[in-house]
Amino acid sequence: MTPGGAQEEHADATEILVPLVTEATVRIHGVEAGNPFLGSGFFVAPNWVLTCAHVVLAEGEGPVEAAARRVSVGYGEKLLKGVVEWAEPTTRAAGGSWPAPDLALIRLLDPVDHPCVWLTERTAKAYAANQVVYLSWV
Repeated sequence: MTPGGAQEEHADATEILVPLVTEATVRIHGVEAGNPFLGSGFFVAPNWVLTCAHVVLAEGEGPVEAAARRVSVGYGEKLLKGVVEWAEPTTRAAGGSWPAPDLALIRLLDPVDHPCVWLTERTAKAYAANQVVYLSWV
């Protein structure tokens, strides 16, 4: 109850997060001719994109120095230059699967204004619903 006896409404996390994540989702492309589409990611801080290691590290190669990997990041109509600053693991496991954490961080070399889906240390218990939403570039 709020002062005056009114019921306080709790916002549904998906009503807030889904539009934000949708606006912060980007396309990850290679830098070679034609800029082939590699996968999706999303802005987690100003000019930083979180994606999967398997998206930015070429298949079939041995361990890769992540910081040497250049990529293009598609945001709206723009194709921005970026560099993979960190990826873990640097190669897929024997048997074909990429082991956890399968994450990579890309730093934009072409800064741009954009929304961010800030990461947090809060546990899932901080949220009222146990819903999962999958978003990617379509």
